[in-house]
Amino acid sequence: MPIANATMLLAQDRDFGSNANTCLVWTSESLLANAYYQVAKNDCSYPIRIEYRYEEDTGAGCFGSSPCTALLQPHEIRRFATGTIRHWACRPPAVPHFPNIAHDGSCE
Repeated sequence: MPIANATMLLAQDRDFGSNANTCLVWTSESLLANAYYQVAKNDCSYPIRIEYRYEEDTGAGCFGSSPCTALLQPHEIRRFATGTIRHWACRPPAVPHFPNIAHDGSCE
């Protein structure tokens, strides 16, 4: 029985470790013209790598076929340009792949 439980825990760690989207909190309520912020939740004590793009051109260069990436440290708050942003997040060393703004991404 203990071996089966250990195997199940390892599988859960792998699944949780690659997909870090549950670690993100987004807010648009701010004093800075509704700027977007990203916060790694307290229970995620590791860096988070995201690939993101905006639904409309915000002048940030992260639009259409040109996504951007960011590495966010635990508990970091990051300001993004104003606009509707879509993302996919992974726990390094996995790298996010977010090829289509209308679909979920993956961790590779």
